[in-house]
Amino acid sequence: MKMSDAVIPPGGGDAVMNLGTLVRLQIPSTDTGGAFSVVEHVVPPQSGPPLHTHPETEVLYVLDGEFEVGIGAERTRAGAGSVIHVRPGTPHSTKNVGARAGRLLSVYMPGAADRFFLDAGSPAADDVAQIDFDRPADLTGIDIPAVLAIAQRHGMRIV
Repeated sequence: MKMSDAVIPPGGGDAVMNLGTLVRLQIPSTDTGGAFSVVEHVVPPQSGPPLHTHPETEVLYVLDGEFEVGIGAERTRAGAGSVIHVRPGTPHSTKNVGARAGRLLSVYMPGAADRFFLDAGSPAADDVAQIDFDRPADLTGIDIPAVLAIAQRHGMRIV
């Protein structure tokens, strides 16, 4: 078990591109013995995951932007400073409904959800700062059936 205290600077952590979203593993589950993981999502406008479930508890904090949050059949808006709590197995989604990139900070407990992002994403290029996240995500060339298969291996389900 690896557990250490750390200060992660802005832009720190391993970064991957996942379905047009920049995902930064601020505190990976490998650093917490699997207890939790902390993940930052930079979400382009009109982007976000489809309604899905996973076995982890997820707590999301909206850092920037405006999101439409779906939890089960309920839909609501969540802006900067909002906290969203999702229990294991609960269908949920978050869509950036703003005109610019939005940012979410997610805590997964236990932390294994971060492994999905590593397995399904591609390493973010060193020039990630040059990507315009204020434009809708371009999903051209993404192998959606492969991403769905990876999600299933991680206990996720698209609803």
